[in-house]
Amino acid sequence: MKAEKCAVLLLAGVGSWWWTQGCHEFHACSDGRCEPSHAGESSAAGAEESGGGTRSGAGGAGGASSGRASDAGGKPDGGMSGAGDSAGALAGGAAGEESVAGQAGAGGDATCVFPLADCDESVFTGCEANLLTDIRNCGDCRAPCSGACVDGKCKPFEMLAEDMRLPAQGGIALTSNEIYALSTVFTRTLVRWSPQQGAQTLFEGNEAFYELLSGVDRLYLLGGGGALSSILFSGGAVSSESFTAVTAVIHDSILYAVDDTGAPYWRSETSHETGPLPLPEPAPDHTYSWLAADDFDLALVTANGDDDAPAYTVYYLDHELQPAWARVTSGSGRPAQARVESRAVYIDVVLAHDEAAASWQIPHELREIDFDGTTRVVSTLTGLLDFELVNSRLYLSVELPEQKSVLRVLAVDNPSSVLEVQTSAAMASLTYSQRYFYFGDSSRNRLSRLRNWIE
Repeated sequence: MKAEKCAVLLLAGVGSWWWTQGCHEFHACSDGRCEPSHAGESSAAGAEESGGGTRSGAGGAGGASSGRASDAGGKPDGGMSGAGDSAGALAGGAAGEESVAGQAGAGGDATCVFPLADCDESVFTGCEANLLTDIRNCGDCRAPCSGACVDGKCKPFEMLAEDMRLPAQGGIALTSNEIYALSTVFTRTLVRWSPQQGAQTLFEGNEAFYELLSGVDRLYLLGGGGALSSILFSGGAVSSESFTAVTAVIHDSILYAVDDTGAPYWRSETSHETGPLPLPEPAPDHTYSWLAADDFDLALVTANGDDDAPAYTVYYLDHELQPAWARVTSGSGRPAQARVESRAVYIDVVLAHDEAAASWQIPHELREIDFDGTTRVVSTLTGLLDFELVNSRLYLSVELPEQKSVLRVLAVDNPSSVLEVQTSAAMASLTYSQRYFYFGDSSRNRLSRLRNWIE
């Protein structure tokens, strides 16, 4: 009879399973009794009552964690474990830029310890929501956040321009007071945004541009086959340049680029003088190149096209040498992008994977390579879309399963301490300037920005 009662309870729970999309663990039937799959612990001191915890309660699971938090039964919720040391070390908070998302909703019958809450009121999931990080329950149950959920407060995305589908990387260029963004799906659109004038369309067309670069008085547009074009900041016609570039960067008012034959060169933005920058002999056989620079240094990463054994070589520019490129080191893997800070190159290396894998399933290694050749792996993860390097902190835009996404923050000198913030959309072409992150909001096809809550 006890077993029959248990079966009836499970069948009665089918309705709850249906309305919550069936993504829950069933309770177990043990010795004729239905046992919940999560631990039914009583509330800890300082925690709120079942379901509707608030930020005034006790902090959740302690310190920083590179993994995702779990509910009482060990099921990952996609966020970090709670406020703890990560919030103290990384999430300083920006006054005036945050808002508690929505009104507290009544929780379910599960007994939850803050910051966990039973927001879906399902007998199958228990305390499934982390109110400090859950983008759908940010701060309170059923309080969705259109932005980033940080320590239980919603940091909203500010929309700058609509109908913009930015590439994963390289679709944003900055000047001192203007933002330029390139939409690369369907009709190519270049938009200029400023606080004074808002969004203005500079051109629309079918040119196959995929990357922007801000020069002294103009934007450079990189296109297929190494085609290089430009347009003045003030707008006007798009002009074809007399040389090619598969990668380029501006450093000290000089355009550094690699042409479609793989040969590096430089061009003065003021005098328009151009000259070669040959690689040391023997030059590697390569088919891909990436240039990156900070205020002081310039680095070049070259890679071959071998699908079976991809490899790369790293150089930095030293004008006192002949040739000017100093070889740093070589490594295995296929680079996807590069950044430079404090005489080190940070490379996103795509690891071997099934060609049919979805973007969120593709494994990546983020490697730090000092100019002395020392190499270390800073982070290993799947689904890396783009990353930005700001004051020795790495901000990683990461795609997750089920159309979820996070912004993962880690300090270069302590990469094991990770803050993971759920976001309402994947952040494409992530670019930082003057306390804001600018990016393409992939869920709504918009150019948006987010105030940096840490700096």
